[in-house]
Amino acid sequence: MEIIFCKVGWSASYNGNILDKPVNGGAYNKKQIGHEIHNYKSFNGMYFGYVQSVGDSIRIEKIGGNAKDDYVNNILVVWVSTKKSGGQVIVGWYKNATVYRNHQKVPPEAMCERILQDHDFFNIQSNDAYLLAEDKRVFKIEGFGQSNVWYGNEETNKRVEDYINKYIEEYDNRISQIEARTTELIGKEREIIINARINQDKYRDGLLRKYGKCCLCGVQNQNLLIASHLKPWSKSDKKEKLDIENGLLLCPNHDKLVDSGFISFDNNGCILISGKLSETDKIFMNIRSDAKIEVTENNAPYISYHRQNVFKK
Repeated sequence: MEIIFCKVGWSASYNGNILDKPVNGGAYNKKQIGHEIHNYKSFNGMYFGYVQSVGDSIRIEKIGGNAKDDYVNNILVVWVSTKKSGGQVIVGWYKNATVYRNHQKVPPEAMCERILQDHDFFNIQSNDAYLLAEDKRVFKIEGFGQSNVWYGNEETNKRVEDYINKYIEEYDNRISQIEARTTELIGKEREIIINARINQDKYRDGLLRKYGKCCLCGVQNQNLLIASHLKPWSKSDKKEKLDIENGLLLCPNHDKLVDSGFISFDNNGCILISGKLSETDKIFMNIRSDAKIEVTENNAPYISYHRQNVFKK
């Protein structure tokens, strides 16, 4: 398998959220927002990644391409970043990626979902992407030097390939365990339960990539975060149940408050607090009157639904 290592700034989610802009990763990120901020913002299952390269060109002949080729397919792209505490680690990867020699324009329909309209080019593309939670980013990479693009060596490539294969195997085993817990069910009922649980797992992964932490208080421990729904699961259709725009990533306290309708949000994302909560409740449940979430064209209808149908004024 051909592998390319790409150094980018550090971000929890890389989903276009300007409040989670990449840090480190080069001089550009000190005063500006690096284009890698969109590396894990999915559009119809496709990811448009970017790494800054010397002369804005990637030497694809070093990963199986020919001198006259514009791109090369089926590449494992490993994203690497510098931890705040120091050291370069794997933050995620694209499997079966297409790597372009030169910059490509992001499709207009994908640009419609971006806040930063000047971030309109990419040089790596894939529909098979993995992003590690911040506390899982522990695999160290050495050998980059000053370049943001490195083509590895035999020893490093083998270690990385083994690590990624093991990670994916463990993920697949989790799905198998879900299936095993439904052995008492048969036929269509079992199929529905399995698919719902697997897709819910993917739904939570999507919210982890999008937000990376509690939308309201900043809790980052993945084990404490809950994939909440704005429009309740019981009221949502098949698409809405798994639409991450219908979701917020929340700590247990704030998940319960949203789910129970004790807090909601206005059209600008500013928190609305139910009159049914006392001042003591607000203190102990960590409710700040200045809390705010990001509102986009895609999640605005779900926020409106929650405010009108779930919120207890």
